[in-house]
Amino acid sequence: MPQILGLSLECNLRPKIEFFLQDADTVDETSSFVDSDTEADNDYNEAISGGGGLTREQLKEFVLYQPALLSYSLENRIAPRVKIMRDNDISLQFSPSYVLSMTDKKFEKWLDMQTSSWSISD
Repeated sequence: MPQILGLSLECNLRPKIEFFLQDADTVDETSSFVDSDTEADNDYNEAISGGGGLTREQLKEFVLYQPALLSYSLENRIAPRVKIMRDNDISLQFSPSYVLSMTDKKFEKWLDMQTSSWSISD
C-alpha cells in the first residue's frame, strides 16, 4: 500500500496542504493550523508559520511529480526548508519540484549554489 494512503487527512495531510497554499506575505499572526492554547501547540504553529505560497495548480504539480512530498514531516523538513529558502529570497514556486526531497546535504549544496551565483549590484 502506498504510504500516502495511511496518512490521516485531518492530522497529517490538511496541515501540509494548508501550509503549501498559505502565502507567506499574508500570514495573520493569530492564525494557526492547530486550534489550541497550549504552549506546545503555539511552538508548533510558530515552527510552521509562513507558507509555501503555491497555487492549487502548482501544489498539484509538486505532488504529482513527488507524491512522497505529503509524507514528509511538516515541522522537521518542509517548513524549515521553505523558511530557509524564503530567508534567502528563493520562492518555492520557482524552485525545482524535487527540492524538498533532496537529502539535507544536497539541499545545502543546492542552496549554496543558488545564493552564491546571484550577483546584485547597486
